[in-house]
Amino acid sequence: MFSNILEKRELSNIPLTDKQALSIFGITQDGVNVSANTAMNHTTVYTCVNVKAQGISSVPLNFYKETKNGREKAKTHPLYNILHSQANPLMTSATWREMVVQDLELRGTHFSQIVRNNGGQIVALYPLIHDNMDITLSVTDKNIPSIKYEYTISADNSNKGKRVFKNNEILRIVGLPSDNGILGVTPITQNANSIKLGMQTEIFGNKFFENGANGSGILSTDGEFKTQDQVDRIKSQFGEKYAGLSNSKKPIVLEAGLKWQPITISNNDSQFLETRQYQKSDIASIFRVSPHLINDLKNATFSNITELSLEHVKFCLMPVAVKIEAAIYSQLLTDSEKLEYFAEFNFDGLMRGDFKTRTEGYKNAINGGYMTPNEVRKKENLNTDEFGDKLLMQIQYATLENIEKGNLNENTNTSI
Repeated sequence: MFSNILEKRELSNIPLTDKQALSIFGITQDGVNVSANTAMNHTTVYTCVNVKAQGISSVPLNFYKETKNGREKAKTHPLYNILHSQANPLMTSATWREMVVQDLELRGTHFSQIVRNNGGQIVALYPLIHDNMDITLSVTDKNIPSIKYEYTISADNSNKGKRVFKNNEILRIVGLPSDNGILGVTPITQNANSIKLGMQTEIFGNKFFENGANGSGILSTDGEFKTQDQVDRIKSQFGEKYAGLSNSKKPIVLEAGLKWQPITISNNDSQFLETRQYQKSDIASIFRVSPHLINDLKNATFSNITELSLEHVKFCLMPVAVKIEAAIYSQLLTDSEKLEYFAEFNFDGLMRGDFKTRTEGYKNAINGGYMTPNEVRKKENLNTDEFGDKLLMQIQYATLENIEKGNLNENTNTSI
């Protein structure tokens, strides 16, 4: 601020979007480094990643076996507990899923080590640090593509600190695929300029108010300081007395012919809300997160908030869930298991809507004969009833069994 204190300056008008204005507050545009780690320091990026990660981790991930009547939970299969409850002895399934989504949103690809017992059964999934993994794609003599995973496990990057994994030892989940389809596009790198602008806006606002918006300007004189000690003394004293918000609006007393020339800032330039608001919306669009979930309620109303929440599940969370399900199916199951087992997220709890809409839908489902009362009660987390496993038809509310037998007068109900 005082680097050119010996020069005579005239009154200056500098827009806050100018690079010169940034330098006044000690900010250089090239000083902001955008990476997966630094981007998480930005409020909007952190919120978007957190919303998606917690959304996926809060939804049950079940492991099913197909049956002739549909499907049932395969609770006796080793993968059921790993995917549903405990990914490894140190980590729950919810935590593992949060780490998966965090890698997908920030780095584009997630890697987990697959641990098997002596019988070949999978007993644990351990997430690996994305930046420590190097992969090489090759083709075997039988023209079969193979991936070599080389993982650095030591800080000094020595060969002793590296481990090579086989294909069947790594679970690889890809977000938006890159040109080779093996790795995902890194969202942070792909949208670095937009995220960088958001980070710069926050830094600028902090520096702007930290130094005192009303006291920023330049000290000048027609004379000349004889020693560097005089310059240092003026800079130190002026900074202590007048810099910072706590000293804002204090009268400025100068000596030795010094003149205070303020840098004028228009009201439009000093208002950052519009710029910050735009950057919030822009970054949220990168992660496909609905604005109302990052506390941007400008376009949210009581009539559309439910629809916005449902769209968040369908267009933001479900695509991520499908990628995880597909990776589990293709990489964790044997060829014979793929014929009858599969993993699936249960989004029913997030898709239920308001109570009135749910009850009307349940009533139509029961009257239409495609849901039993007990199935409805399970969706509402209620205990089942001993007489609630029969399908009903709207005609006299008789069971399908009695309708097929022609016994319409047996076990009929007059209401539901």
